[in-house]
Amino acid sequence: MRGITKENSKASGYCLDQGAEDDDRAILYPCHGMSSQLVRYSAEGLLQLGPLGSTAFLPDSKCLIDDGKGRTPTLKKCEDVSRPAQRLWDFTQNGPIVSRDTGRCLEVEMSKEANFGLRLVVQRCSGQKWMIRNWIKHGRH
Repeated sequence: MRGITKENSKASGYCLDQGAEDDDRAILYPCHGMSSQLVRYSAEGLLQLGPLGSTAFLPDSKCLIDDGKGRTPTLKKCEDVSRPAQRLWDFTQNGPIVSRDTGRCLEVEMSKEANFGLRLVVQRCSGQKWMIRNWIKHGRH
């Protein structure tokens, strides 16, 4: 399964984005469809941000991580995650994004300090929903 640009029900027109290259924080940014906003949700439960390709891990792709410590999700190279469970998420189209490791949801909250007043957090699920636009489902070969 793949998707391109992920939007949250609370922040219409904003998409998950890799943010600054030297930072490990995913951000919300107005949707533009460029490679920093390309999202792949794999059958295994990985949420990857960055260029999409046929290989499992492209150099500029990073996995969204809930390490269970803070309230903000991080981005790391998928192979660099110390505990693989931290990079696994449950997601269904127009549903929540839930960390398999912590049971917390990826959600959006209002924040004066954040870009555009919106911040990504991992917290107790409050019913926010996400949608992948241009959803591509691969058939079985």
